[in-house]
Amino acid sequence: MLNMKKKPKLFNSTILSFSILVLLPTLLIFSFVSTKIRTEMINQNTRIETNTLYQTALNIETEIKNNSIMASAIVHNEKIIDEGLVFNMAKSRSENYNSHTNLDKYLESYLVSNNFSGEIYLLFNDKEDFHLSRNSTSIDASYDELQKILNLSTIDNDKAQIVDNLFNNFGFKYPHTMAIVTYPPAYWGYKKSYTAEILIAPLDSIKQFYNNENINSSNTILLVNDDDKILASNKIDSIGNQLSSLITEDSKQIIIKKPIENTNWTLIRIMDSKDITKTVDKIFTVVYILLVVLFILYIIYNIIILVLITNPLNQLIENMKEVGKGKYKIHEIPTFFYELNSLSSSFHSMVNELDKLNTEIEQAHNETLIHEIEALRFQINPHFMCNSLSAIRMMAMIAKNDAIKRMSTALMVIMEDNLNGTGSFSSVKHELKNIESYIYIMQVRYGNSFSFEKEIDEECKIAQIPSMLLQPLIENSILHGLRNKEKNGIIKLKIKHIENKLEIVISDNGIGIEKEKIKSIFDKNTDSSKGFNHIGLSNVKRRLELLYKNESQIIIKSKANCEDSFFMQIITIPFYIIKEEKNKKYGLENEKNIISR
Repeated sequence: MLNMKKKPKLFNSTILSFSILVLLPTLLIFSFVSTKIRTEMINQNTRIETNTLYQTALNIETEIKNNSIMASAIVHNEKIIDEGLVFNMAKSRSENYNSHTNLDKYLESYLVSNNFSGEIYLLFNDKEDFHLSRNSTSIDASYDELQKILNLSTIDNDKAQIVDNLFNNFGFKYPHTMAIVTYPPAYWGYKKSYTAEILIAPLDSIKQFYNNENINSSNTILLVNDDDKILASNKIDSIGNQLSSLITEDSKQIIIKKPIENTNWTLIRIMDSKDITKTVDKIFTVVYILLVVLFILYIIYNIIILVLITNPLNQLIENMKEVGKGKYKIHEIPTFFYELNSLSSSFHSMVNELDKLNTEIEQAHNETLIHEIEALRFQINPHFMCNSLSAIRMMAMIAKNDAIKRMSTALMVIMEDNLNGTGSFSSVKHELKNIESYIYIMQVRYGNSFSFEKEIDEECKIAQIPSMLLQPLIENSILHGLRNKEKNGIIKLKIKHIENKLEIVISDNGIGIEKEKIKSIFDKNTDSSKGFNHIGLSNVKRRLELLYKNESQIIIKSKANCEDSFFMQIITIPFYIIKEEKNKKYGLENEKNIISR
């Protein structure tokens, strides 16, 4: 089993990473999404219910308006006023009956044309009697009950008043019938007709409060008056109570209000946001439970996987420690997973390769020591030759033989430079010193058959160029260009500073080379029996490519087999100066040495 002291380090970090990177963001996202969905559902439901409430209020206002208009029209009808006067002054039953009949006839036109399904009461002066016209089942109100309705109004002639209450009608136990009291115009009072008109009509919009859908709804629909008394509600038990009995301090309640015009009533809808979002709440509760279950399963999975992974990894770590101590004899670790098997196999193969490489390095080290010893031994011969040349030069000086003296001196300059040179670069001035020694030796060899001319810009003498760059190029001009010239051969060397470039031009007036052969000049495998140093040119080109990348260029120009034949080698490289050399020129020897263009 897994060592418990090592397990928590990887286990805890894995669980912590999963919690921070996966579980926590997921919970935050779900919480944010659920909040947004709940808010949107509440807002959408509120908009729908608000529209519904406003439509219901509009329907109630329309019903009240229509009934008020009809009540006002009746109270201004002169025929009804006159017939009311007859009814009021009737002295016999027959006169009273006839008057009732005439009033019914006059009022019937209003009942039929307006499709009115309520009752119209006309109350008369000084008589406990009234006229009733109806187009529905009556509540059979008594005179005393009608007087109670009148007492709820104020005497205001020529104005329809909506009584601030609702009444029972049509056998329903729920109040949904309204009363409108209208007093005749004052200027008709001399006729001593009826005292007041009471129009009692059901409100169909309020009847909808009591259908099964609204009664079983979790929302509450209320109609309250100015005193916040509940006149009608789909919650039957709340009728007659105060509005405050249904309002709680719970912020989850959503209350929508709409006053009814021309009345003291307000239509109210109370909703509980929990009822709106209960479906979403159930869904997200299930989601949260699933997340917890998944987290527990993930922990169990990690325990199993970590046991199968960390044991082989611990063994692999121990093997690495053994390899670090220089012990390469280890065994491959079998594991349950393909990736770990590949890792173990690759590590085992790597260790075997390291073992072989270590053996090879030891052998190479031993061989290097042998080669260094041989190199030290072979360095004795060039130094011996330099010492011998020095002795010859001294003897030539004693014998006053200037030719031998100059020859040996020039050869010593070249050999000492090769022996002592340690850098890849040297100044143009230094290279010219070697070239002049080399030219002197070749002039002695070829009997002064050629001359050497140089044209060097003063600022170019401290410029840095690759060591031994000029010698192979001069050699090509001597061995190839001038090999058939017994006299009047000329080799010219020009070095110029052009912008940020150093241009080196080496030309001769020799035999030249054909154009078709120029492309093969840099091929070091080309036959050099005709004196051309292909290997030297190829090496020069390769050195320039390594040192300057794409900033160098070699151009060959030639004209062959004619009186004005020539051969020209042009090299263009970046212009570099070691600051130390520049400082010496201008008396600034103590400045820091850096290379600058």
